[in-house]
Order: sequence, then C-alpha cells, then structure tokens
Amino acid sequence: MLLRGDRSILSLSHGWLTALHPDPHGTTLAAVRRFLLFDTAAAGEAGLFWDFASLPQRGPNGEARTEEEKRIFNRGLEVMGSFYASVTGTSVIQQRDMVLPPGALTGVGAYNPTPYEGDGGRGWCIFEQGTAMTVLAHLTAAERQAAEKGKALPERFRKAQAARAKVYDIGGAAPMARESSLSPREVLDEACRAIEKAKFTGKADQVMVPQMLAEFEWVFRSTFERALEDHAASGATIRREQQQAVLARLSEREGANGRSVGSGVELLEAG
Repeated sequence: MLLRGDRSILSLSHGWLTALHPDPHGTTLAAVRRFLLFDTAAAGEAGLFWDFASLPQRGPNGEARTEEEKRIFNRGLEVMGSFYASVTGTSVIQQRDMVLPPGALTGVGAYNPTPYEGDGGRGWCIFEQGTAMTVLAHLTAAERQAAEKGKALPERFRKAQAARAKVYDIGGAAPMARESSLSPREVLDEACRAIEKAKFTGKADQVMVPQMLAEFEWVFRSTFERALEDHAASGATIRREQQQAVLARLSEREGANGRSVGSGVELLEAG
C-alpha cells in the first residue's frame, strides 16, 4: 500500500494520556472514527499506523516486552520517520488535543498533561509534526512555484495530493486539512528549536528522537537544498555531535545495504 503512492496509509500522531495506555477514555479513537467517516477514500482500502496497536507494547501491568517483541519494536522505530515524512505514501492525522477527564490526577503514574506541541511539548509529537509539516510546506512551495511557471507538479505528486491531504487535524468536530504558510526551512527550524525543549517519558527517547529529527534535517537539507557541504554555512540547527552521529548511522546503513548516504531520501520519499 505504501508503494501505491496514493497516501492510502494513515499515520496517527497523538500524545499518550497515561504511560500504559494512550487513550483510556476513547477520545482519540472517536476522533479517528470521525475521520474515517469523513474520508470517502477510506471507503475503499486504507491502512492505519497507530503506535499503540501497530507495535508491541508493555503489558497492561507494565510487563516487559519479550525478546521477539523488542526486535519487532526496534525495527519499527528504525522506519518511524518514514511514516510521517513520506511524500506520497502516507497521510498524517493529528490528534493535538490532550483531553483529561475532570478531576484527573497528574504526575508519575497518573495522567500526563504535557501539551502536544510548543515549548515543553511532547518530543515524539514535535518530531512527527515537524517532519510531516516540513513535507507539507515543501509540497505547498512546489505547487506555488509550478503554478507561477504555468506548469504542474510531477504526476506522482499530483496523484498523492488528489487522494488525500498530507496532514489533517482530527481533534475538532470535523477533520481539517492543514496548510502551511511558512517555508520548509522555517517549519523545520521551528521543529529543531522545539525539540531542544521537549519533554520525554522515556530516557532513551530523549536521545533517540532528537537524533531522528537531526537525521531528517540532514536528509532534507542535503536532498532538497544541497546545502550541507559546510555545516556552518548551511544554516542547519543540529549540533555538531548530532551531525557526526547522523553520519555514522547513515554510513552503517550504507555498509549494510550497499547504498550511499544520499539514499537517505527514503525518509522523505518512502512510498
């Protein structure tokens, strides 16, 4: 389905209300159902990536994953960025509202009131939104530039755009396709700034997620802007140590898969 290029896979971006269950009262589920009723394309065939259901989680009482479950979970994390950054393969549906029940207790072991976005927002959500909105901003700019020249986008992009919007906000009474008035660089820069102040539940995520955004930034700038030959001149916001870690990871992939660092465009072009 990813290879069809019609955004027939929906990637849900949402915050977990509790450590063991993201949606204990079904608020996000209700929003997803409203979107599916709204989305006429889903009447045909569609897939849904929902981290809680799509990847092995801890048990209901916090039991650890089995070794096989850990392997599957880690494989999922390796391609997580592609589910949100794919230009033609996925549409991102966002539940940005953190709806706590009246009188809900917050803190360790209770509800997590951390906002979806902004300073001190949720790290995973900032990453997911940052990558998806950067792609949306790039498509918006490409459409505008093509129109100014009296041309159209390449057929595969037109096909994806006609099927579904790249990003929807599903938190309201009716889903809304999101728009971007900022340039791709501005959107990505804002995500990079926000991730520095983001909050994470897991200590490992606090290292991994900024690293994933740094890798996305590297690929985006080098692929679409060809501006990372000199880090200082490129305007990239990733720190030098993150840059080196990205290069190491991409080099490992090159050795394992026989591909060059430039093939990191898969993060943007998956599907």
